[in-house]
Amino acid sequence: MDHIPSIPDPHSPISVPYLGGSYGNTECFPTYLSKKKIQLEALQAGPRADNLRVDHEAKTLQAWFFFGMLREVLQLEIVEADFIQVKDGRRWMSTRNLKGYLDRWKVEHESAKRYPIILEERKRRAQECIVISYGVWKDFKEGLFGQIVGQEVELSIQILAAALEHAVLSVSATCEDCGWTGWIDNSYSLWTSNPRSELLIQRMLKDGWCPSLVERICNPNHLCVQYLVSLSRPPTRRDHRDCQANDKACRALTVRNDGYRTLHAIEECSCEFLTPEMADLCRIIEEGGIPVLYLDNIAGNERRMLKVEKHRKEIEYTAISHVWAHGMGNPGGNSLPRCQLERIVGFLRPLPWTPTTSADEEHEDDKCWKLLRLPSRSAVTPQKLSSQPLYFWIDTICVPLKPDTIKMKAIEEMRKCYSRANRVLVIDADLTSTQLEPQLNASDRRDVMNASILASSWQRRLWTLQEAVLAKKLWFQFASGAFEKISKYARLSGNSQDHFEAYYDNESGYYSGTTDYEEWHVDTAGRDIAELLKIDLVWRTLSARTTSYPADIPLCVAILLDADIRELLSVSVDDRTRKLWSMFPVIPAGVLCLPCRKLENSNFRWAAAFMDDCAGYGPPVGHRAYVSPDGVVKVKLLGFVMDLDRIPQAVIPIKVNGEIAYIRQNLRNGNLPWNTQYSTVFPRTPARIGLIIGAEPTVSPTETALEGCLAAMVSIVHHKSPHDQSESEDSSSSLVVNYLRAVSVFGKGSWYDRHGIQPWTKEELEEKQIEPIATTFLGADQSWIIVPHSHSGDRVLE
Repeated sequence: MDHIPSIPDPHSPISVPYLGGSYGNTECFPTYLSKKKIQLEALQAGPRADNLRVDHEAKTLQAWFFFGMLREVLQLEIVEADFIQVKDGRRWMSTRNLKGYLDRWKVEHESAKRYPIILEERKRRAQECIVISYGVWKDFKEGLFGQIVGQEVELSIQILAAALEHAVLSVSATCEDCGWTGWIDNSYSLWTSNPRSELLIQRMLKDGWCPSLVERICNPNHLCVQYLVSLSRPPTRRDHRDCQANDKACRALTVRNDGYRTLHAIEECSCEFLTPEMADLCRIIEEGGIPVLYLDNIAGNERRMLKVEKHRKEIEYTAISHVWAHGMGNPGGNSLPRCQLERIVGFLRPLPWTPTTSADEEHEDDKCWKLLRLPSRSAVTPQKLSSQPLYFWIDTICVPLKPDTIKMKAIEEMRKCYSRANRVLVIDADLTSTQLEPQLNASDRRDVMNASILASSWQRRLWTLQEAVLAKKLWFQFASGAFEKISKYARLSGNSQDHFEAYYDNESGYYSGTTDYEEWHVDTAGRDIAELLKIDLVWRTLSARTTSYPADIPLCVAILLDADIRELLSVSVDDRTRKLWSMFPVIPAGVLCLPCRKLENSNFRWAAAFMDDCAGYGPPVGHRAYVSPDGVVKVKLLGFVMDLDRIPQAVIPIKVNGEIAYIRQNLRNGNLPWNTQYSTVFPRTPARIGLIIGAEPTVSPTETALEGCLAAMVSIVHHKSPHDQSESEDSSSSLVVNYLRAVSVFGKGSWYDRHGIQPWTKEELEEKQIEPIATTFLGADQSWIIVPHSHSGDRVLE
């Protein structure tokens, strides 16, 4: 695994033993295992009594997976000695020569483009190898493959397979309107799309990493990135005894004002706290300006004063992005220790300074969704002379704690404070303690830097997301200096495929450079991002970031969606989420079907009370729902209606188009059980009930929508045709409904019925046996109007 960039002084790098097997260059990949007398099905089923670590099966499996995949995917003669090294008298696997093989393969691939028949055969063999090898590995009983060959060997096979997949995909793909088409599409990216290694997870937990961070790193990220991160020591040591893998974030980072301690730059320091003239700072904010700070020497004295000025055109300044839990906040006053302020200035001095632009006008840059800037190639001025002031903005001081009117105005203007800064500098305790050694080449240093950022506390906080999104230039402070983070998509100009292909031999560089905040920028073609896609992106991002104060989530979401946060600040803290939902006239229709805690406000009973509850679901964006300011929702989605004559406990058996299915309560993300709120879920029986079919569940096997989906259960108020007064329910009728609940719906015998995301209880199994209720299935053009429970719906139909 030594093709992955090296980290200076790596923490316990994993050595992979060579077990002694061999794979000749004339072997047939699909039949090799049977030729070697491997009884695959029996081996996959369970353990044997003999020593599996050193026997024939282990040697053969390593040779087939490692050397066999290399030979079959690259279709080059493989010299096995190139991948074996001797150390301390033992033979170990090595991939340091993998890049050379990938370079040769790319040359041959380009030559083969002149011969379509040869190219097609190369494609067939590569696809077949990936599918066969993945299928064999996946069919082993859980944990058994690692028991047979050793967990280190298993990890090396996973990483090699993912590297080969990435290389073939990146070189063979073509770019048409930014949609990848090539040899390997998502259906063949099997090794890359299953990036989980129990060896890495347990290794990081043992080393003291936070369980929630380990889950975030090891769940969505490429396996080579996980290994690269694991070579680092865990971020700043904290007490993770209360942290769980399923937490949205590290509990040790959750801070409250009571007991908060502002830290000095040096632990034993006791220097005074500095604050600017607050009357001047408040006046600047009241006038709509940006207050910028600088340290000024007192004449004839080494002590320094903190001063504030109103930003003007000729002033360059840096906005500071930091993690509150790392001690650079101050809930008791707008001040910081002198040593911290001098430390900030010390970080700023080496940074390059670029020509300024006016901050006194309306700027498109104040929006989160903007055109992606390519790296500036214009000349920069030399480092600031020691006599020149270095201006900066930091929320701890520049957002006054009082009076409330000025504080609210400062929060309203925070967006422009970051967007109009010449740069944003990230100061994170995890990163400022990380050395990036000068002997690393530029590419490896960038990959190590990206992996360190991925594991940092800053990467997991919600407020820091908008600070990164709004930045003209984003710099990260490490122990060895500050480094600019440039979007991987902006490093090269021209065809987008060039960006992808440039990483054909370095998947760690490609995947470690992927950050959520880069997705906010419109690509260089200048296409607009649809509003639903913006909402979907925010929704998905919330699953990986958090804040100590849930009331801040609506503010952050509004900023990320370029909404006017003044409307949120005008209502009570408890009412911010409802207000935010009312501000968007169009939302993804799937939101209606997401299980979570709902708002208690009767007008918005369909809306999530805490947006991050449903973050992992990623509601589909293909259908729109239209929302009025008072919470009435209009949507067109398929569904069905039925007459409910009893109050169910947890399951309603139904018959849809002759097939039996089940409506089941969904208890995920705080969605309450039916029996705790009968009056809300089933206000009366008998009742006319409807189901609006929306989003697929989180785990999505390839089954039809009704065999596994999420849905919104509603009660029918009445229906009315726009053409006549008939009472027939069809796609031309608008069904006026009250929202009841988000539920799951799946067919009898489906994957969800057999396995279930949540195990069946005894009571549910009994309720499944009740006679199913007949339903009337409605088409995809069915119009639904969700009104408050006290609303008859007559007004919206007029």
